[in-house]
Amino acid sequence: MCRSLRNESVDPIHVRFWNCELNGIQQSYVGSEMLFHATASDIDSAIMTCMKKANLPLRKLLIFGSDGPNVNNAVFKMFDRRLKSEVGDGLVNVGTCNLHIVHNAFGEVLQLDAFASITDFLKYIDIWFRKYSSRKDDLIISSQCVDEEVVCKTLRYVSSRLLSVVTSCQIILKMYPALKQHFLKAHF
Repeated sequence: MCRSLRNESVDPIHVRFWNCELNGIQQSYVGSEMLFHATASDIDSAIMTCMKKANLPLRKLLIFGSDGPNVNNAVFKMFDRRLKSEVGDGLVNVGTCNLHIVHNAFGEVLQLDAFASITDFLKYIDIWFRKYSSRKDDLIISSQCVDEEVVCKTLRYVSSRLLSVVTSCQIILKMYPALKQHFLKAHF
């Protein structure tokens, strides 16, 4: 939320959607609305205006999220009723703070024995290279096929940001041949 010169709040409206070309979720800004002391009806109207301007079909709406649980519930109910009457199906309801709920659920899954070894491995690799910058240099030198920029961002797995496990795994898979070569040839 930003403030205008007249102290009205300017709220950006974003959508997240699955992008088949990127094979991942993409976020896009669709507009901003002045919503100072707005009611749920005002917010509903502003979101619908932005969706229409961006040519986003209501039938593709899956989940609704924003800050402030009191407004969330009222706006959620409005969108849910509209979807049920126009499309036949309502929104997926995962509570007022869907990001935290999904994040925590993902975290619970990662605690299962099947995934614990993956997260432990990510932590060990992260610590191995983060604590000693010379180890990153050795990796770059020993395997000339490794992109130095990728190594510099290396493998940072942050347990409090559970969704970073996906990015960390993707980087490890990309670097696996170089990592294997590094650890098998190294004399520790």
